[in-house]
Amino acid sequence: MWILFTLGIAVASLQLMRAEAATREANRQSQSSAQEANRFFSQARDVVDHFGVSLSGDLAVVPDAERARLNVLRDTLRYYRAFIEQVGDNPSRKPDLASTQLKIARIAHQLQADSEAIPVYQQAEKILSELPDQAATSALAANSLGLLLTRRGDAIAAEAAFQRALAYNERDIANGMDTPVQLAAKHRQAITMVNRAHALEQLQRPEQAIDQLWAAEVILKRLESEPVLKSDVSHALTLDKDHVCVGSRTLERGSPSP
Repeated sequence: MWILFTLGIAVASLQLMRAEAATREANRQSQSSAQEANRFFSQARDVVDHFGVSLSGDLAVVPDAERARLNVLRDTLRYYRAFIEQVGDNPSRKPDLASTQLKIARIAHQLQADSEAIPVYQQAEKILSELPDQAATSALAANSLGLLLTRRGDAIAAEAAFQRALAYNERDIANGMDTPVQLAAKHRQAITMVNRAHALEQLQRPEQAIDQLWAAEVILKRLESEPVLKSDVSHALTLDKDHVCVGSRTLERGSPSP
């Protein structure tokens, strides 16, 4: 497994060097050279995605492989940072920049480097919010940011992040009637509500926290009949019910209306 990772990273290194050379050439010549550079960058990133992120996930369930997993994550993080440096502030590469930033933030979080993950999530969300048709990814970035801020005890900033995530989801919810995009947005909305309840509890706003949990449960129950979301919704409902039970012991509430 480790040999496969080493080979994969070697391929990515080669692709990255070719991309750097093509970028330099593009600065001097034609648009076709820029397209070639973009192609090499995409190939290199795909290789790192496959051999870095996927392998680290595989190693997570292998006994006594934690040190190897962390090394894979650190190497993968280094390559993603190299991509960021090469992309720079090229407007045409903003989606790739934001996507790579999200990957960096997730890896930094796995490495318990939240102080690095938080500003990277913020940068990615800012870029995504300025791009068309990126409401779903913007919502995921804001929700992930809110979770990290909640864990660090910064409930005010977390609440603001969750509010933005809810607003991003509303864009997709408003764009159709039970389309796959809308259903996925409703599922994200419910998960964000559950997460937001933690921040509201930290802010000593238990009534609002319980309201969020009840609202999330109503959404999730309505989504239970959707085959495409069934397994995700069932898991989310379990988490939501557990949290509702905990909250209800602190604050007595009635059952949510259907």
